[in-house]
Amino acid sequence: MTQIVVANIIALIASVLMVYSGFLKTKKKILYIQTIQIGLSVISNVILGGITGAIINALGFVRNILCYKNKLNIITKSILIILSVILSLKFNNLGIIGLLPLISIVLYTLFLNIKDVINFKLLIIFTMIMWFIYDLYIKSYASALFDFINIIANIISIIQIKNKNIMYDYNFSAVYDKYGWDYFSNTFSKATFDYFNNKKYTFNTVLDLGCGVGTLCDYFSKEGKKTTGIDISPYMLDIARRKNTDVNFIEGDITNFNLNQKFDLITSSCDVVNHILTIDKIEKFFLNSYNHLNDNGYMIFDIYDEKKLVLNSTIKIIRDDEIFIEFFMTKENKIINTNVKVYKNKILINEKNIKEIIISIEDLIKIIEQTGFKIEKIGTSIINEEQRFKDKLYIIIKKGEKYEWTK
Repeated sequence: MTQIVVANIIALIASVLMVYSGFLKTKKKILYIQTIQIGLSVISNVILGGITGAIINALGFVRNILCYKNKLNIITKSILIILSVILSLKFNNLGIIGLLPLISIVLYTLFLNIKDVINFKLLIIFTMIMWFIYDLYIKSYASALFDFINIIANIISIIQIKNKNIMYDYNFSAVYDKYGWDYFSNTFSKATFDYFNNKKYTFNTVLDLGCGVGTLCDYFSKEGKKTTGIDISPYMLDIARRKNTDVNFIEGDITNFNLNQKFDLITSSCDVVNHILTIDKIEKFFLNSYNHLNDNGYMIFDIYDEKKLVLNSTIKIIRDDEIFIEFFMTKENKIINTNVKVYKNKILINEKNIKEIIISIEDLIKIIEQTGFKIEKIGTSIINEEQRFKDKLYIIIKKGEKYEWTK
């Protein structure tokens, strides 16, 4: 009985460390804490007689150390899987139950590169169910409890994702990243740097609203800026996080957020403002932006110029010898719908309708000034950079000192 209590106390500490690692922002810190957690799990498993669980956790301990030292590759992964199979089969003392940790780790390793967020969460649920059964069997009740919580949390997360009206789903996000719109963000980011360099305004922290696949964030981060990006699409963010682990990517609504942090610069590119489909939410967007800027901080964004929209006509963009994209824009009242078709070798591989609002520059100025911003520039470019499309207006605004407006 004493052994069970001691083992469960150790397992409880390990589980708490695992939860704590979920709040950490850097990969090295996460790996460090998870390595300690795995080590404690090994001790708990051994005390309770769960040899195969101890083996799998011990090899996980080695895996994390290799990852921490950037030595985890296909060869070391293969060696770890082979060792898992050999050692688990040799020392298994619990029959079929004893094989559950092995099955779990092999499946997780084989399908670790799943890109779809929902399918990845289903993989976690399936593997955690096996650990839940195993931990209950060896009387590691603390571990079983956290297994169960993890399962429920992922089920709730899947339901929330499915219930969201996410404009950029998994398939379109992948196409967007591979074939799409990076030239907007690349042009925007360089022009922004040049503009503020010319003004001799130094910014060290950046918040990108509607960051998408993280192209703009990646640019700022690699220029040494502490960068945060917010987007509502988990699929876009999944791609963004794989590009740059130094950026703090947050899944959230850009019209309703509170980061308890202020920034020197806020950006929002690729007509993100037009994606906010009501005036009330656009007002909240600028209010949130204002309250997240340092005094005298800047915000820079772009919107559609209604007068220059090309309506009811197909625009064809050739990406390379294989890929071309067709845009067809229609308008009803103040809502435009852009039908996007992506072709590969003349075969349609993706189609998406994107709805956006058209807001007049006069109405936008009223919202901006009401929020407390001062308008510094409105133009067809940031610093006369060449634009692939001519239907955008670029707006640079500045936060005044000690002004707070709430709605």
